[in-house]
Amino acid sequence: MLMLRKPAMVVIMLLVSLVGACAPQVGGPTPTPAGTGAVPKATSGAVSVATPKPAVEKPQRGGTLVYAIRGEAGELDPAQVTTGMTMFYGQFMFNTLLEIDSAGQVRPGLAESWSYPDPKTLVLNLRKGVKFHDGTDFNAEAVKFNIGRMIGNPATDPYQAGPQYGRTLLADVKSVDVIDNYTVKFNLGTPQAALLGNLTINAAAAMFSPTAVKKWDKETRVHPVGTGPFEFVEWVKDDHLTVKRFDGYWRKDEYGDQLPYLDRVTMKPIVDASVRLTNLRTGDVDLTAELEPAQLPMVEADKSLKTAQWGSSANRIFLNNAAPPFDNKALRQAVAWAIDRESIVKELYGAIGEASKYMLGSRGWAFDPTGKFYTKDNAKAKAKLAEGGKPNGFKFVAKISNAPLPLRVAQALKAQLAEVGIEMEIFPLAEAQLVSERNAMNYEASFGTGTASDVDPNTTLYPFLHSKGRQYTKYINSEVDKLLDKAATTYDQAERKVLYAQVQALVLDDSPYIFLQDGPLVSAMNQKVMGFIPNIDLYHLQWDWLWLKK
Repeated sequence: MLMLRKPAMVVIMLLVSLVGACAPQVGGPTPTPAGTGAVPKATSGAVSVATPKPAVEKPQRGGTLVYAIRGEAGELDPAQVTTGMTMFYGQFMFNTLLEIDSAGQVRPGLAESWSYPDPKTLVLNLRKGVKFHDGTDFNAEAVKFNIGRMIGNPATDPYQAGPQYGRTLLADVKSVDVIDNYTVKFNLGTPQAALLGNLTINAAAAMFSPTAVKKWDKETRVHPVGTGPFEFVEWVKDDHLTVKRFDGYWRKDEYGDQLPYLDRVTMKPIVDASVRLTNLRTGDVDLTAELEPAQLPMVEADKSLKTAQWGSSANRIFLNNAAPPFDNKALRQAVAWAIDRESIVKELYGAIGEASKYMLGSRGWAFDPTGKFYTKDNAKAKAKLAEGGKPNGFKFVAKISNAPLPLRVAQALKAQLAEVGIEMEIFPLAEAQLVSERNAMNYEASFGTGTASDVDPNTTLYPFLHSKGRQYTKYINSEVDKLLDKAATTYDQAERKVLYAQVQALVLDDSPYIFLQDGPLVSAMNQKVMGFIPNIDLYHLQWDWLWLKK
């Protein structure tokens, strides 16, 4: 769905973690009326690749797009992702086995169709004639190699990519068999309701040239070679990433012309939102990743600019559940009760989005609207302080991005918490350092942003709530583990909804995270930028369709 207009809505922040939430979520990729053991319905190749409606005018080829984004990638190999920015950068150079469209529906990607012979077997039929940027053929052996990188044993597999986020998403894929040159079979330990959705995520299913992996080994971090619309030119850390059109790209537009339209894209990491906007207004960049609420009137008044809504952002506070003071559940709950989310959204986020209630967005099918949600209640906060053995309050340090908006949010929260005797010390860090500190669990509290608009709720919940997930909080609840495991292996959506409601109730009571605000992102761009196709999350923008009007 094309959406190039000036909305009355704006954004907040992009990424850091891999969670978040407000755009509508889609049901499990292959739900059926039956229960756990039922064979999911087969999906044929009749479903077309995610293709936008024909443009009002025929797109023009050529030109370089300069794109200002708020942070730097940690690496350029999605299989080794340490930050969401790596996934964002990867969109230019890599395709995934499956894709999602702007409504969040699973669609063919490098796999043209799929079927389930039984609940623990997924068969993918692959697209023919696809080449990697180095000329290597994309085929069944390449799929087996890439999935093997994610699920393999580091002690025995020389090209195994490390214990990364993608491994969590493929946790129950036991092996991949090559049926023929363009057919692969995924062998599952248990039924996996979220697997199709996970195969749209480049941290799990971006296809990297096996030839390049063997050539560069651990240096794949700085030598990306995919099948995507653009191929790597150069990466000057903290200055720019440049990619150029891949002339051998497989996708064509509705006119039969080969994509992408652009000759080149240069991405420039610019942390300061005011600097990004200044560069846009002076013409030094063509597109910015996001605006802050206070910037929207300025953009709307500039006739040379326009905006587009896309994705979703979920702002929250990560609490270290394994160390004082937040190894104490009552103290976590005290913080949750002391925060006025509605005023934060109204006054600091420009009434964009909504006060966050939970890790899943309120419009998603797995969200339970009858849940017991936190609102500001100082009396309950003080009661929880007493229950936690700190009737006079306590002090903690919150590590946060040094960007202007999160700092303003932190100051507001500091004042609210002080009303009940909780002292929050603000510790600003550069974005990359903040991510590093969180990954190392070197924090008491840490502010972060992500997305929960994944195709399946398991993709959002499992990595950040299950004890075996890629934890940022060291949260452990054995009952939550059991419920998440059962929901992940159940194909019936109604049954899954009941299970996720139970997870929600337990997590809200435990309060391992403090949920703040959910809302869409808004990009600003000059009027010559055409073909921007919004998507439901942060990591599925379709750059091959973007073009510049001359």
